[in-house]
Amino acid sequence: MLVVAAVAAVGFGALAPGDSARADVADDTLQRIANCLHNRHQLSIVLLIDASGSLQTTDPDNDRISAARLAVSNFASLAAIDDGGRKPEIEVLVAGFSSRFEVVVPWKSVAPDNVGELEGPLLSFATRNEGIDTDFPSALVGAQRELVAREGRGCRAVLLFTDGKYDVVDSQSQARVDAGLTKEYAPGISLDEPGSSNQVEILGREYLCRRDGLADQIRDEDITLVTVALSARIDPIDQDFLRALSEQAANGQTCGARRRGAGAYLAAAQLSELKQQFNRVTTAIAGGRAAGAGREVAVCTSSACDEGRVAVPVDAAAGRVSLLVDTGASGVDADVQLPSGETVTVKSGESGSQPVEGGTLRWTWVDDRTVNIESDVTTDDDADGEAAELAVTLIGRDGSGGGPPARIDTFLYNDWAPEMFDDPVLLEGVPQTLRVHVVDADGEPVATDSYRGTIDFAAAITVGDAESVPLEVSGPDDAGRYAVTFEAPEGTGGSTGSVDLDLAVTTAQGIELAPVQRRADLEVRLPDVYPTVVSERIDFGRSRDRAPATAALQLRGGRDRQGCLWIEDITFDDLDGPAIEWSATSTSASDCEQVLANADDAIELELQPVDAADRAVRGEVVVAFHAGEGTETRRQSVPFEFRQLPPIDQGARLGFFVAILAGGLAAPLGAMWLMNRMLARFAAAPTLNVARIPVAARLRFRQLMTLGVYEDVESADDLRSIARVGADGLEPLYLDPSDCRAFPDGTGRTRTVRFDELTFKARIERNPFVPPYAKVDSDRPVAVGPRPGIDSTITDAMPLALAGSFFVVLPDTERTDVPDGWFGADLVVFLAGSDLAAECVEMSRILDEQAGRLVNALRNLDAGISTVDPARV
Repeated sequence: MLVVAAVAAVGFGALAPGDSARADVADDTLQRIANCLHNRHQLSIVLLIDASGSLQTTDPDNDRISAARLAVSNFASLAAIDDGGRKPEIEVLVAGFSSRFEVVVPWKSVAPDNVGELEGPLLSFATRNEGIDTDFPSALVGAQRELVAREGRGCRAVLLFTDGKYDVVDSQSQARVDAGLTKEYAPGISLDEPGSSNQVEILGREYLCRRDGLADQIRDEDITLVTVALSARIDPIDQDFLRALSEQAANGQTCGARRRGAGAYLAAAQLSELKQQFNRVTTAIAGGRAAGAGREVAVCTSSACDEGRVAVPVDAAAGRVSLLVDTGASGVDADVQLPSGETVTVKSGESGSQPVEGGTLRWTWVDDRTVNIESDVTTDDDADGEAAELAVTLIGRDGSGGGPPARIDTFLYNDWAPEMFDDPVLLEGVPQTLRVHVVDADGEPVATDSYRGTIDFAAAITVGDAESVPLEVSGPDDAGRYAVTFEAPEGTGGSTGSVDLDLAVTTAQGIELAPVQRRADLEVRLPDVYPTVVSERIDFGRSRDRAPATAALQLRGGRDRQGCLWIEDITFDDLDGPAIEWSATSTSASDCEQVLANADDAIELELQPVDAADRAVRGEVVVAFHAGEGTETRRQSVPFEFRQLPPIDQGARLGFFVAILAGGLAAPLGAMWLMNRMLARFAAAPTLNVARIPVAARLRFRQLMTLGVYEDVESADDLRSIARVGADGLEPLYLDPSDCRAFPDGTGRTRTVRFDELTFKARIERNPFVPPYAKVDSDRPVAVGPRPGIDSTITDAMPLALAGSFFVVLPDTERTDVPDGWFGADLVVFLAGSDLAAECVEMSRILDEQAGRLVNALRNLDAGISTVDPARV
């Protein structure tokens, strides 16, 4: 993984003595990031911006925001470039720092169509300039943690801007309290104590720069730190500290012990150079190389003029162009003339893009006087051999021309890359030639023989753990291919390596484009006269208890001679627990497996656990082989894996089965019970009425015969079994609408309702197959009758739909208004329906039909039985 941290602003003007070497360091660092991105196609970058209070003075016009917007725009453009058939994935995290690290925008993929979503967060830095510290340790710890969490995301980077030295303030002010009184790297020191800041800064520098400190940790994690500083505000000794933090050493100061993976320091002597330096960083990561830096040009007034025109030569290799234009004033347009002769006007302040012949032209205004123009129009030289050109003319059409000169920085991109023509496979001890060719951005081969510039190839090869070996590159041949020859040393068969290719292009106009590096994986095989092991990995599968596990090692014979293979050993990685014995069909040279030329074969392997265990077993199978008597014996290791499972507990297995079965049965029963509970509500009936009238009853002769009772009966037919007790004595049993009154509200929403001294409860049985019913609670004995149309015995339960139901209640005291031999009670009847008179008639008929049962119920009630036994009816 590669991480870049670019800290601060950058100088892009003339180099002071000694600065050229540092410029080379910066170029090499940025080139390394570009090569990483080309090879891995992923970049995660933290954009880390200083938010200390000094920025109110050093950057009053918020040029750092324009620089950050330019960086994001460049990364978005990079994400749109097709690199060998694949577009890179760029993701950005925006953070600020002063006393602490603060994420402003979490990780977000950037592309040309979503750059606008970062505008607001970036503009918010205009007011993020009140911090009291410039705390680099806290800032870099935060950035490091964010990037380490992106492990597996390809290359990683941080672009950080600052205007000051490492500075921590001690104070008893509220601002100090709000910013925090302690630092993670200086525990136990409180910054509200005078002089504590000096102690914290000493510990912070040690935390960053000691051996194995933060700077070394960043480098060990392949993090490259590029520091960008507004140097005019920083003393030289503090600049050297920032440079050492990035590059490991500067003018006698060191930071960390490891130089490998170190980064670069860039400085901006003036605030006006900040955008140019940010552009330099992001353009270099995208693979651009400066073709003209800081060129001043006049701004034409009203119409185009020669002194306001800048031409950039483009050709087949250098078709992609980026121009950063500082117009010097607002209101300036740019006329862009493409190699085809087409002209596109870039109006002041209006970002956009336009398809043109051979590609696309894009432009982004990062503030009112700075525009970034990008073209990907690749073209060949014209018929006369003259270089094609892309020209820009600056025009102040609103009369703003003639003012300060504009500044244009030009970058050219190398659209060509080296690529292996063949699969890089070598045979041990056999000189072999690998062919290489040049491809364009679309991955198509390029005919380089007609190119008017120069093409230089460099190559190096690495096999196994050996050092990289430079190779001589020859060519191109008639097909435009280059070649390298290499002989893999003895003993490298079966290993892997890589081929590193470098392509350097100089255009016909003498412009050196950024070199492009590519890496291809390499495989070294044994000479084909030897038999080979086909299996790259052996999977023994799973084995339970002490059962053996078997697998086959696949073999193939040599090209033209018989060979012999055997299993020399099987090694186990950190075997924990009981041992595992192994066996094979061939275990020595004396019983080796004879493999015929060009034939497929196999050796059977077996692993036998000594005892039961639960573990994953891994290791290597060591295979020995030769190509016949007198040839050297060679060896190759093949990794294997095996899973040993414990024996099954039959009791637990049966218990588990029973538990599952019981659960399977209980689930639907429980669901039915729950459904009964949810539905156990009294049915709402808007017209539900209730009548309560006194009645008297006595047994019929037929019922007496059934019960074996004969006393006190003179005739079985001359008296009704049940009658209404009226003002004039006993009357026929009938209901009158005047008897009815409305039942209490809420019967449809409650589980329990009250009617006089009677309580109706919705009852749910444990048996889910029994539907819910109404149970009547009363201090007096009651008997419940059936609903109309249901022929059931008298019981203590009634339907939840009360309409059409009836029950009798035995009075607390014996009625005096009934004749001797009769039993008196109260009859409660529920009615429902819009025609109450008709309902009364219907209920009277039902009661008459059920008279015998009511009489029997009254008889039992009179005997003090509160719950009627159906067997006695």
